[in-house]
Amino acid sequence: MCIRDRWYQRRVHGDSLGRIDNFPNVRFSMMIDEAEEYKTKGNAEFKKKNYIEAIKNYNEAIERNPQEASYFANRAACYLSMEKYRQCIADCDRTLQINPNFAKAYRRRGKSRLALGLIDEANSDYQRAKELEPNDEALQREAADCIRVKEWLAELEDDVDKKRYSQANFILSKIMEFAPEWKEQRYRQIELLARHGQVERALEISKNLFAEASSSPDFLYARGIALLYNGSAEQAKRMFQEALRVDPDHKKSMNAFKTMKKVEDLKEKGNNAFKNNEYDQAIEFYSQAIDLDKDNKNVVAILLANRAAAYVKKDQDNEAMKDLKQSIELNDNYAKAFIRKGEVHMRRNEPEDALRDFERARGIDPHAADFGRLIKEAKQAVKMAKRKDYYKILGVEKSASLDEVKRAYKKLALKHHPDKNPPEMREEAEKKFKEVAEAYAVLSDDQKRRRYDSGMDDLDGPDLFGGGGMGGGIDPSFIFSQFFGGASPFGGGFGHGGFGGGGDDEDLFGSMGGGRSGSNRGGGGFPFGGGFPGGMPFHVKFSHGK
Repeated sequence: MCIRDRWYQRRVHGDSLGRIDNFPNVRFSMMIDEAEEYKTKGNAEFKKKNYIEAIKNYNEAIERNPQEASYFANRAACYLSMEKYRQCIADCDRTLQINPNFAKAYRRRGKSRLALGLIDEANSDYQRAKELEPNDEALQREAADCIRVKEWLAELEDDVDKKRYSQANFILSKIMEFAPEWKEQRYRQIELLARHGQVERALEISKNLFAEASSSPDFLYARGIALLYNGSAEQAKRMFQEALRVDPDHKKSMNAFKTMKKVEDLKEKGNNAFKNNEYDQAIEFYSQAIDLDKDNKNVVAILLANRAAAYVKKDQDNEAMKDLKQSIELNDNYAKAFIRKGEVHMRRNEPEDALRDFERARGIDPHAADFGRLIKEAKQAVKMAKRKDYYKILGVEKSASLDEVKRAYKKLALKHHPDKNPPEMREEAEKKFKEVAEAYAVLSDDQKRRRYDSGMDDLDGPDLFGGGGMGGGIDPSFIFSQFFGGASPFGGGFGHGGFGGGGDDEDLFGSMGGGRSGSNRGGGGFPFGGGFPGGMPFHVKFSHGK
């Protein structure tokens, strides 16, 4: 009992012996004055934001005059500024017991209740404060904020139901600005951040709250989700189990635990089906697991990469590539997804893309695969892809026989020979004539062809026809001449002014010595009937099959 209350009791009711205290009224007046002095000191400290000192002075004022509502209201203002919302509410309650029309007490209690997430109670306080002070614009804005938080809460529920986690986190962050101590929403923020992929932030928040919230099943569930989505499955299980120990009927924890077990079981079934070459069954199991918890990005990324491997086994490379791209979107630090994506690129003859994927995977986890072999093969394929494709130039398959190569060369060499084309097309014809000669020189020789197919570096065009490579500087016209046994297939000699006449393509080998008879046919064949200008010496005889 404070001094004033003891004094009042003795003055009115007497002491235990029934004696009335005859303290003079001046003593009471002095106590009131002292209380006001402490209030003034408290107000000065409050303005300087020395809230602890202000509270001490208000305590002294309350000790001397506990029936003054403003002392409790001022102390409530200190607690509000210190974000001690429950103490603020308690002082506002005492204020309103003394003076039910104290508008600032309603306002401060409303703000504290809003901070704690007591939305409806806060709204009631603001409405009462507005009735008492209808012209206070700042109060009007605060009351509007309270209504706005209630509207945001409805939006939040809709976003969560529709799994719009980005928008849900944005709305929740705005709610938390006005309700920073709303525990249920703070725990919910952990879950929503994890579901949106911001797992590290979710874990950081849960770590900071663990000491004060470890007995809350809602908190334990939310932390379990964050751990699960971070790949810590065993720790997540323990969180769900602890939540169920605290509250055996906690539905969220129960459902999360069951879903987690189902995903693990389906993944295992998919892996077993894959090992047994049951690829359709494996794809089905992986797909079911993916559909169970699509928010778990790390696990879904693994399941997608596994399903992609099954698609590859079925030669469904496009489906595999879709899954691998999605896997990487969900987890761009998953080395295995990059490795498998690179392998699909290699299957699709896209070595540069494969090389990028292999190098990215190596940067993530240097021990995830035999990167020395993978990268070497990809680099070799890149070199081969940049070389001239002799098979394409001749228009034959890689499995083409020697006879098919000869027929293709014969047809294209005759078509693109410079002397067979008009002057305006001669430059382009010369280029193509040389290309088909290059292609024929390599693909008609078993040894050169094997080296070309294996990606050897010394069979490029400049080496082949530039004097330093396998071909020893062979002129394409020389190859042409050798192919036709030293005679012009067009009928005339290989003179500088062109082929003699120009025989029919249908009778290329009908007369190697001279052209057909007739006014438009050429004369004698090589080496007679004109020959190369200056006389091209053919001292070397190449056989057809080399």
